[in-house]
Amino acid sequence: MVIETSLDLSEVIRENDMLLWKKLEDLVAIIPSSLYLLRKFACFDRDNFVKYAVCSKCSKLYDKKDCTEIDHRGERTVKHCQYKRYPRSATCGAPLAKKVFLTNGTEQFYPLKVYCYNSVKEKLQETVMRENFPQQCESWRDHQSEEGYLADIVDGQVWKDFQTVDGEPFLSAPRNYMFMLNFDFFQPIKHRNDYSVGVLYLANLNLPRSMGFKWENIIVVGIVPGLDKEPASLNEFLAPLVKEMKVLWNGVYLKSSLCRLPLRFRAALACISELHLPAFLVMSLLPGNFVALRATILIVVALSALSSFLEMLKTHLTSQAQQNQCLSCGWNYAFLVSKTSRQWRNESKCLMLEQGLGDCHTKLANYGCYTASQWKNWTLVYSLFVLDGLLPKEHMRCWQAFVLACKFLTRPVITALELQKADLMLLQFCEKFEQLYGKLKLKPNMHLQGHLKQCVLDYGPIYNFWCFSFERFNGILSSFKTNNRCIEIQLMRKLLSDHLISTTSLPNEFEEHFLPVFSHHLTNTAEKIIDIVKLGPKLINAAISNNLLEIDWRMLEREVYLPRFHKVRALDEDELSSLHFVYKAMYGNVITNLDCLAKTVRRFGSVVIGPEKFGSKLECRSLKSARIVASWTDDHGLIRPDAGLRPGKVDCFVQHTLKIGSESQQHVFVLVDWYTDDENKDKYGKPVEIWRKTFLPGGPSRYLPVATILSKFVVASTFEDKVVIVPLNRTFS
Repeated sequence: MVIETSLDLSEVIRENDMLLWKKLEDLVAIIPSSLYLLRKFACFDRDNFVKYAVCSKCSKLYDKKDCTEIDHRGERTVKHCQYKRYPRSATCGAPLAKKVFLTNGTEQFYPLKVYCYNSVKEKLQETVMRENFPQQCESWRDHQSEEGYLADIVDGQVWKDFQTVDGEPFLSAPRNYMFMLNFDFFQPIKHRNDYSVGVLYLANLNLPRSMGFKWENIIVVGIVPGLDKEPASLNEFLAPLVKEMKVLWNGVYLKSSLCRLPLRFRAALACISELHLPAFLVMSLLPGNFVALRATILIVVALSALSSFLEMLKTHLTSQAQQNQCLSCGWNYAFLVSKTSRQWRNESKCLMLEQGLGDCHTKLANYGCYTASQWKNWTLVYSLFVLDGLLPKEHMRCWQAFVLACKFLTRPVITALELQKADLMLLQFCEKFEQLYGKLKLKPNMHLQGHLKQCVLDYGPIYNFWCFSFERFNGILSSFKTNNRCIEIQLMRKLLSDHLISTTSLPNEFEEHFLPVFSHHLTNTAEKIIDIVKLGPKLINAAISNNLLEIDWRMLEREVYLPRFHKVRALDEDELSSLHFVYKAMYGNVITNLDCLAKTVRRFGSVVIGPEKFGSKLECRSLKSARIVASWTDDHGLIRPDAGLRPGKVDCFVQHTLKIGSESQQHVFVLVDWYTDDENKDKYGKPVEIWRKTFLPGGPSRYLPVATILSKFVVASTFEDKVVIVPLNRTFS
């Protein structure tokens, strides 16, 4: 009353204030007083998963109720594991639970280790209830394979074989899904490397590649607790999954967004993706009934051959009998690593990396903790540039063969010829490795590399099944806050809560105020999905084609997205003449004179082609993306698509209008300053090249159709008048 009197408020305002406080009081009374009541009010069960007790010694699974037993005195006691690996083996005998006295004096038994299992059937039920999700799972049927290209798992032989199984339609029928299984350990506690948990992931392969590995579409099947040692077999942890997959193979009826009535859904396991060989060998010990599902074991070899290479180099350099064949006498492995690390730190400062490429630690001796992404960056971008001059020529050529093979295999879209080259390069690497270090130094991963060609033929490009996405999921799980006790249960609870929030539909009222707060938790199923599977082969074909007349320019221009801000600029006679020359190369004799060319252009600082952004000198924020490689001009600045690849700096992007007959069509060009050749171009060996910092003279070749860009590149300015470039693969996803 004192406040209202001092503010001289009217009676009406005072009455409205009283009503407002009354409504707020009623609202506060509705709000639950605890998180437990809030979950009950929202009908959310955060423990909606199965908990198994795990023997910390032999990894045997037990129901939680079987962790205790009644002794001869009638008292409840801790049960011990009764597992025998063989009939005459000793009983395990490890305790399954611990006894805890609560504050009220009662005793309670808790399992020592808990395996959290998430029902695949229930998770599949949740996903098919999402709007448009079942339709997106059927979008692969519109895929049209480009001859000679492998762009998606649909192009693989396994997908074709599963169209019909034992005379019964499977993938050829609707609502039948294929999954990929991944298992890997990660460390959930920061600054501790003595505790690891394992996670089983399922990814839906029916979804478009741009959606299949999004976090909201991944099913976390189970979380294996940290045990005394890595389990010798995952059979126990896979048993619940095997049981459910057998049921899903026969078909289950689920409610979905397609129809009010339950519909029959089926599922099968297409492949198993693994980060490292020991985990794969564990995964390969599958029960016989799992094979009945026609699940195919897929071997994925991570880019970790450098570890074997360094270990063998260590032995080779420290061997007194062979020192003279390598570096100067007295060099050892520690000196090599120290010198390499110093040179890497110095030369990495000269490398101007592409945006989004990621970093790579410069401590080479600590390569054991590298992530898969850092291995990829080291192998494809850094290694040949840094190791030049440190390794003998034979060793360098051996490593170069592996780098070139990885260069081909890590492309999002790969041709049959590139796959054959990669297979030959891997074979050459293994043979050279055997010559340098002997048969006894060969690693199992090197044998598995010989199967990568068949894996790509069966499942499409490695982009479909490599493990970078699953490594990212490990990072998401490790980012969940826990109190470092019963970590597996807390991770599964937070995972279920996170998925509930991401799939919850919020009311439209007051969305302009509260939607930005919750937007990063929500799943936008209506967002535009770029069909990278269809787009990739067309862009690559346009970039490597020698016949410009065969390219469908109208179709490719529809995949180019321009920013809103631009500047309009008039063209002079020389620029119009250059554009006229370019159009004649693109369309032939259809372009007769300059009258069909617009006299102005729109200038842009960046463009987006599919999901990939290209920058220019006109936009300072995207300077690192202003370096491209294309096959467009020769040494004299003439347009020749068959002249070979040449790097260049992007000045800007221009949009120009061409009138052909009665139709007007817009084209986007890149204004490029092309580097000139250097006599020591191949000093470092392919794919690293040296070019001069001088540029070709201006002319028609400066106008490059944006759809013919092959890739970007990383540049290192270690010389005053030269640049060292490392071409990058296109990232269509």
